[in-house]
Amino acid sequence: LAEDIGRLQGRTCISDFMYRETTVTSQGSTLRSCFNCPCVEGSLRCAQVDCSR
Repeated sequence: LAEDIGRLQGRTCISDFMYRETTVTSQGSTLRSCFNCPCVEGSLRCAQVDCSR
């Protein structure tokens, strides 16, 4: 779980296939896609990190 906190906790969906990722050690944020993964409605997160795999 410790590894997931640093990597996944900062992801917040802003549209069906895009999320804003914020790092724990930086105040900046970047917009990234869910890689063909739909955002989970209600939880504001991608279904998976990369559904193309």
